[in-house]
Formats: sequence, C-alpha cells, structure tokens
Amino acid sequence: VRINVLAARGDARGARALFPEAAEALGETSQTLLWNTVLKAHAKAGDSAGARDWFEGMVENGIRLNSKTHGKLVESAANAGQFSEAERWIAEVAFPPSMGAASSTSGGSSSSSRSPDWVGPRPEAKLHNMAATACARAGELERAVAWAQRLLDIGLLQPAIFGALLDACARQGDAAGCARWLRRMVDFRLEPGVVAYGSLLNAGAKAGAWEEV
Repeated sequence: VRINVLAARGDARGARALFPEAAEALGETSQTLLWNTVLKAHAKAGDSAGARDWFEGMVENGIRLNSKTHGKLVESAANAGQFSEAERWIAEVAFPPSMGAASSTSGGSSSSSRSPDWVGPRPEAKLHNMAATACARAGELERAVAWAQRLLDIGLLQPAIFGALLDACARQGDAAGCARWLRRMVDFRLEPGVVAYGSLLNAGAKAGAWEEV
C-alpha cells in the first residue's frame, strides 16, 4: 500500500495527502490501521506535534485506539528527544501501582531482591523502554535509569535499553555508571560487545578516570 511506504519513510505530508483515498478504499473495518499508519509517518519523522494533532483527530472521529497508537505517540516523542512528552504518553498505559516506585539512582542498583526474567516485548514494556531511551538520548540519565529500574524490578527490562543507558553515561563522563551497567549486562548473560566497551572508554576519557575503566 502506497500510504504505508510513505509512512515508513517518515513522509507525513505525503501520507496525509493519500489518507482520504485510502480511507475510501479500505472501509470502516480498517480505520484504526489506517489512522495508525499516518501516525507512524509522524513517529518516523520525529514530528511529535504532528503526531499529537493526528491523535486528537482520531479521538474526535471516534477511532478505536490500541497499543500501537500509543506506541507511535511515544516513538514520535522519543525520536524528537522530547522525553517529558514520551513520559506523558506512557502514563496512559502505565503499569499497576503495585509495581512500586522506580529508583532514581544513576548507578541502577535494584530495590528488589527478585531476579527478573527476560520476556518478549509486550506493549507496556516496549513503551517504557522507549521512554527510557528518550531520556537517555536527551542526557537525562537519572530519569532514564528510573524508567529502566522500574522495568527491571518487575522483570520486563528489554536488552536494547542497556545501549542507551551506556551511551548516556558515556556522554556525561560517568565511567562508574558505565561500569555498573556493563556488570548488569553480564548478570543477564548478555555480551556487552565492542560498542558497550567503547562507551566505557569514552566515559573514562571524559572523566579522566582511567583507573575506573
């Protein structure tokens, strides 16, 4: 479908232009899919304002929302580096209150003695990881760790988040933080790899703390 090709490229203007034609062709049963496709275009482009505007149109037109709708909203904010907005969208699909408060310690030490189990991506886990990544990209390390720790405490942390946390530590020259997250990767039997160790070296170089590397 042409509109999906445009969405994958992040061409929101083109996707919106094709929307009326596609809506007529697909009919009522595929409206959520179609509206989400345009939302995908805004997300790929990192156009959080456009995504917000399109979402409001969905609500006004009574379009059924689903986890992918919220995922694209979080993705649009994350790709724009707007972590606060990503967190606001996350709040709409938040975990139950029983999950407990997240730790905001940049070292990432767990407040839970239970070892988390690795699981496949679930909508809420994916959204929270997006928020953590958005915070990390924006240099908000404590907030990124808080989101990651929240998932870690209930066993839903996804491996990809480690890269964002290591990069955030490196950009802040936090060699000790990098080392702690590398150890957490090893705890989960994950191979850090060259990029992860490169983050540690970069952090040490910035901090002038080679003895910690």
